Amino acid sequence: MRKLIYSMGVSLDGFIAGPDGGIDWSAPDEELHRFHNQQARQTGAHLYGRRLYEAMTYWETADQTRRPQRSSSSSPASGRTRGAYRGCPARRSLYLAGRGGTAQIATSRAVDPSQPRGAPMKAVRREDAPVAIEGDGLEFRKQEIGGDLTVAFVHIPKGADLRPALAGLPDDLCQCPHWGYVINGRIKMHSADGEQVYEAGEAFYWAPGHAPEALEDSDYVDFSPSQELDEVIDHITSQGS
Repeated sequence: MRKLIYSMGVSLDGFIAGPDGGIDWSAPDEELHRFHNQQARQTGAHLYGRRLYEAMTYWETADQTRRPQRSSSSSPASGRTRGAYRGCPARRSLYLAGRGGTAQIATSRAVDPSQPRGAPMKAVRREDAPVAIEGDGLEFRKQEIGGDLTVAFVHIPKGADLRPALAGLPDDLCQCPHWGYVINGRIKMHSADGEQVYEAGEAFYWAPGHAPEALEDSDYVDFSPSQELDEVIDHITSQGS
């Protein structure tokens, strides 16, 4: 399994925002900025909260506009905040937020110079996502959301073990990577390296080569490459699992 790193800028006296709620106080100098960019280049994906996601969407089309300069503005997507992130490498970014017991997801794709710019963001609610797998208390809903990604809303009842359904895939394990968040419950993930338990409130990355088992009634939401996910779903449904 790959590492999930939680990163936040904090002042020496424990604050993450200024008195007006702005985060422009933490704009790095040149040396620190190079350090941040070096870290970002080693990162495969970013999972953001809503406000940071909205700020970082500026970089989807940054090369179409004049290079931003630092200013006294504390607007999340302009001025000093933009200047603080100039030169950041393009990465896939994900936004996840709980809404009234369901989840609403928006996503932006990594910047690809060969692809059209300015595609609208998209949100999907659980109840609007089509059911792909259902039975014995398990419900798997999925919807393509853009950027070659599919979002899935999954409920697994206590005791459900998906290893039999994955038999026949390479190593008899799911070979699709997933990035997501456990809304409630506890899930044991089986892999060639052993077992690991994920609990409510934890964001996760599940690398290719895994099979889930629900230790409690569990709900989670995840993002996956659409093609790889469809291959796994087709395998499961072809067995009548």
